[in-house]
Amino acid sequence: MRLLFLLFVISVFNSQAQSIFSRSYTAFGAPGKFIRLNSGEIFISGGGNYNALLIKTDSSANLIWGWEYWRPHDGTSIFDLIENDSDILIAGSTYDTVNANPGTYRFKCLLANIDTATGNITNSIIFGNAAFPNYEDNIYKIIKSSDGKFIAVGTTGEAYSPVDSIRALLLKFDANLNIIWANYFSCGLECSFGDLKESPDGNLYITGYVLDSIDTYDNDAILVKADSAGNILWSKRYDSPGNEVVARTILLDDSKIYLSGGIIHWSLPLFFSSFICELDTSGNLIWFNRYTKNAIFTIGKLFKRNSNEFVLYSSEYLCIVDSTGTIINGKIISPTVQHILNTGDNGLMATSQGGMRLQKFDSLYNACSTSNTSYSFNSANNISVLSNSLIQQTFVPEYKGQLYQSAISAFDSIHCQTSTLISEQSLFSENTVSIIFPNPVSEILPISILRNTQDKENYKLKIINMTGSEVLSKEILLTGNETEITLNLDFLPPGFYLIGFNEINSTYKKIIKF
Repeated sequence: MRLLFLLFVISVFNSQAQSIFSRSYTAFGAPGKFIRLNSGEIFISGGGNYNALLIKTDSSANLIWGWEYWRPHDGTSIFDLIENDSDILIAGSTYDTVNANPGTYRFKCLLANIDTATGNITNSIIFGNAAFPNYEDNIYKIIKSSDGKFIAVGTTGEAYSPVDSIRALLLKFDANLNIIWANYFSCGLECSFGDLKESPDGNLYITGYVLDSIDTYDNDAILVKADSAGNILWSKRYDSPGNEVVARTILLDDSKIYLSGGIIHWSLPLFFSSFICELDTSGNLIWFNRYTKNAIFTIGKLFKRNSNEFVLYSSEYLCIVDSTGTIINGKIISPTVQHILNTGDNGLMATSQGGMRLQKFDSLYNACSTSNTSYSFNSANNISVLSNSLIQQTFVPEYKGQLYQSAISAFDSIHCQTSTLISEQSLFSENTVSIIFPNPVSEILPISILRNTQDKENYKLKIINMTGSEVLSKEILLTGNETEITLNLDFLPPGFYLIGFNEINSTYKKIIKF
């Protein structure tokens, strides 16, 4: 039986009006998205040791249960989760290590219903696209449609196909995971869907990216409108010549559409920024703004805080803007955040790096570790809107197995500390360093470095490919038990890599880059 040793570490701070906290639930693993039910119960997804993790807490963030979900020999990831009656529906992918050819990789779509009371798997399906023997299928986002069914987006394709390898995926299924219809879309180049919303008339607005045929290795953001049967009505592409533009989130607000994401300028010096744009329901651009801090604020995620405010965030940066995109405030957050939600009491809650950590912010956006900062801001004037043609094909699912789970013990009382995360010396041997990060990763890799010493030391973090060649080397000053850093891996091609320190007792860990 596999055991997930739960480390429950609490730091509670009092603000003038609200309590803020930072709680870590495991000694390893990295959190992803989380949801908060009407009952106040919280479900946090994540990953560690190549397995998917799901943790349930009460409304006060006290641990109730945690489970590890896995497949024999395969790495499993949760990219999204949503309430499904008495279940939590999780979506993601599982890596097929058995059938993958050497030097290649295969991902299959994962859908599973998890009982909210016990964490047990109610049912699950794992499937790839029958059209592609070297399938690369992922589900990134799910929503509940107005008819009570579920709609999901992601990618499908054939790994390492020389042309048009990755297609965008759109599918609909019922509460019992029976697929109703599934379509995939291509335009002669790589294409991916990452987020979607349903309009009041039942149509779908979907965003993602498409590879730009003119700017080598650059992506353009796309916006797609589809009907309730998954048929494309129109699609548009948003291009910034010489820059990579990737849309991450989409919001619908009355007759307006808001997109957010990141822009990367690859010419030296490198420059990274986040963006928000407002569009009408035909995809026409109303305004477009870019935001940056030290040229590294990238791939911004967006949600609407209230009728007058948006929150744009990425890694350790949080930016509050009004409905015209004007900055109201900015914060630097530590450790880096993965996902943020409203809490319903004029505060925010976020998952963060450092052992499946959950943080609570007050109404002034203060958390246990934040600081005020100013953001440079400029309006982009080089964004063009182009029509985009997508070819629609039918996705035929090929089912590949089921999901398993491991029972976990209650958290061990020896690990129950009311101090810092690394206060229990027995977790580490002498001169040992542990690195925690999400797996797989697409662009930005947040890393928590955990040690059993407070000494200041300089070490070199390295990433090597599977042929043994060094692809990245970074000098890092370690100043305490825990150090938070982020690496931009967007320049690396998809595949397997190893990360670790050479100079100290640190085991190299495998990274899956997709």
